[in-house]
Amino acid sequence: MNKMVIGVLLACVVSCVGDAGAESEMSQASVELSVVPLSHFDLSWIGTQKECESRALRVLTEAIRKARKDPDYRFFVDNTYMLYQYVMLRPEQLEVVKRLVKAGQLEINPQWGMPHTDDNVGESNVRNIFYAKKFVMENFGVDPVVLSYTDLPEWMVQTPQILRG
Repeated sequence: MNKMVIGVLLACVVSCVGDAGAESEMSQASVELSVVPLSHFDLSWIGTQKECESRALRVLTEAIRKARKDPDYRFFVDNTYMLYQYVMLRPEQLEVVKRLVKAGQLEINPQWGMPHTDDNVGESNVRNIFYAKKFVMENFGVDPVVLSYTDLPEWMVQTPQILRG
């Protein structure tokens, strides 16, 4: 992980926890910090669709390998299309993926792709989330509720309502 990112994370933790020596409610609280890896999968951004899908397959294969080996390992799949491609190309892994998703080791971002929400009309954004959630619920038996707009400059203020259905 980039040193700058780690520094920003640590600065956030320090500012959230407060001065450890201060007699305050905040200093008495315990704080748990989780760092969850993800892959920033921009389809066709840095290669052809086939090249990007191949890269995504390698990333997910490695994440699944680590999750099977270590029950404390977590991975955030940042778009549902990436997981769809994985199970279509590796159907023998479907049950393994289901188990990891249900165990919370693979968290699936309920976005089919990674749209720039300011470039699309509202209906496209709603369908992007709707179809992703539908795929995850039908194939993995969970309702994804953690949504991340990984690198987008904007997000829709209606996102919480859309996630609730």
